[in-house]
Amino acid sequence: MDINKTPNKLINETSPYLLQHAYNPVDWHAWGDEALTKAKAENKVILVSIGYSACHWCHVMERESFEDAETAALMNALFVNIKIDREERPDLDMIYMDAVQTMSGSGGWPLNCFLTPDGKPFFGGTYFPPERAYNRSSWKDILHAVQDAWENKQDDVIAQANNLLEQVGSVSKIYNLKNDEDNYEDTIRKITDALMKQADKVCGGFGGAPKFPQTYSLMFLLRLLYKSINKEGVAVSDEVRDFVVLSIDQLINGGIYDQLEGGFARYSTDSRWIVPHFEKMLYDNALLLGLLSEAYQLTRYERYKVVIEQTVGFVKNNWLDGDGGFFSALDADSEGEEGKYYTWTYEELEKEISDRESLDLFCRYYNISKNGNWEHTNILWCNDDIESFSSNSGLDIAMVKGRLEYCKTLLLEKRKQRIRPLLDDKKLLGWNAMMATALVKVFRALEDENALEMSKRCIAFIEANMKQADGSYFHNYKEGKAANEANLEDISQYLYALLNLKGVTGLNSWDTVIENCFALVDSEFADTESPYFYFTPKRQRDLVVRKQEFYDGATASGNSMMLLSMQLAKNLEVENPHFLKVDKMLTSIKHLLEKYPTSFSNWALGYQINKNNIYVAKISGQTAPIDLKEVIGYLNPNVYIKLIENNIVKPNYEKVQMDEKPLYEINLCNDRECMSTIFHFSEINRYFS
Repeated sequence: MDINKTPNKLINETSPYLLQHAYNPVDWHAWGDEALTKAKAENKVILVSIGYSACHWCHVMERESFEDAETAALMNALFVNIKIDREERPDLDMIYMDAVQTMSGSGGWPLNCFLTPDGKPFFGGTYFPPERAYNRSSWKDILHAVQDAWENKQDDVIAQANNLLEQVGSVSKIYNLKNDEDNYEDTIRKITDALMKQADKVCGGFGGAPKFPQTYSLMFLLRLLYKSINKEGVAVSDEVRDFVVLSIDQLINGGIYDQLEGGFARYSTDSRWIVPHFEKMLYDNALLLGLLSEAYQLTRYERYKVVIEQTVGFVKNNWLDGDGGFFSALDADSEGEEGKYYTWTYEELEKEISDRESLDLFCRYYNISKNGNWEHTNILWCNDDIESFSSNSGLDIAMVKGRLEYCKTLLLEKRKQRIRPLLDDKKLLGWNAMMATALVKVFRALEDENALEMSKRCIAFIEANMKQADGSYFHNYKEGKAANEANLEDISQYLYALLNLKGVTGLNSWDTVIENCFALVDSEFADTESPYFYFTPKRQRDLVVRKQEFYDGATASGNSMMLLSMQLAKNLEVENPHFLKVDKMLTSIKHLLEKYPTSFSNWALGYQINKNNIYVAKISGQTAPIDLKEVIGYLNPNVYIKLIENNIVKPNYEKVQMDEKPLYEINLCNDRECMSTIFHFSEINRYFS
């Protein structure tokens, strides 16, 4: 960014991504009335260029084309140029990404889409090089071709745009409203078999490179291992169990996990999880914290606990703001190079670690090469846990741990002196809610009260800063300014976080907020012709088409999160005007879960837990506050707490040992049945062993 240049209109924005482009010679506009009116008045094609602050190829195209004066002059002469942060406006990104994918069969970022003056897409693509390369036309050639089509074949362009927009709108509703016969066990088996066919049984995860964690799919398989969640008795093979453990182990062995500081990168460019795309996103770390927490509850593997604690530490140190909210992302690049902040040459390591034995051990464990294990530098990754490494090497475990920690401390200090990747310091409602939920799961797994307090503070931040006067919410917040209407993903993730907090504390503190959110969904997002919900509120007017979202990608679709929230609300006895939609939603989308489970993996989770699988421990019996740390260790991921107020009863002391304390009366229930009364939390496990 050259601040000696004259800024364009993006200088008035708060988005870090838009501000990255504020000194481009391109006459960028933000999305809004000014740009849209200008396009209509001048009958000009609109170029919408969409990306996000941590996007490597967005930075590449900026350097090659958007910072080039000749290219910028061409863009300024021919088009009205609009820059959009996909994280601030996921609704616009969804529409124009669908359009490009419909045209080309693929998509990604940067997304460059050309629109008619009234906002209808007719052509687009992703990255375009400055000169023809990679079997792609050059950016300048694309600009000239689009303008030529608009000048000489305008009627054809408009007809194409209308046809494309119709297709984009039609793919929005993909469900089947027929009442198909439902066989729970058969569907679970079909989903499991389909996932295992895509499973990489050598390296973990699904498919080949590039490889994403696909957390929801792993969570589905993990939860089959819990009897309480798998009460219908669906057989789970050792192959499934081994695959889940392998996948988690390989994720935390690989370079996708920051071996020094904790925290996960967005994805791996190879199939072995070794070479990450180095950007780090709040949502990925929230989802992986949730997966690791549930895996630790099941396995009690100490290594999972360590990674959870390190990742919470990373999130706290890098993304937690003083107001309780969480920032969004860290860039992949620093000093113009991808991964420079995270990688090490052998010479750098040799300089920082003077003790030769410690250096040699560190290099052996983390696969360091003198010539580099990636582009002449080194990514830290390991083949196994420290215990196995020590045993196989005939070394003392305590000695190995001590030397590795010594080396890591030195390197972390050195890393602090490096230029950090750009921090995307905006706060998004949905992503903050996801982290709030993840921290509740960390509390469940580790009995870490600090994690629970961080979750509560995040909710307090949202209520104080992102709530509108009429009870609706804003989507994003930065530097005291909240903007853009919250979408369905925001509200559904927020509902789920609130319900998880309620369900882990037993308190009614958030009931009013929960009920207000359900009312907001009812008034602004509900579809009167189906059991599903629209992505955007009906009062939003700046979109050319209103869509429904179903696919679970890097984050869950708003509809699948509404499903989970409605299921949980029903069991926690929170008023919810839509709870009758749950079965209809699952019945009408079941055919897609069976065929494409990785694309509907959060839906599959909802289907999995819809048969007697959420339990609530209704507690009464003493007036003193319940010690949550005592309770939480007995609760698996799908058992929640509800305190029965003003209903104090006397426990039957003959049924419990006199030295057990405190004594409660507990009724373990779901929406279909209640079990016999128990008097201590340890007895909960007898139902699920």
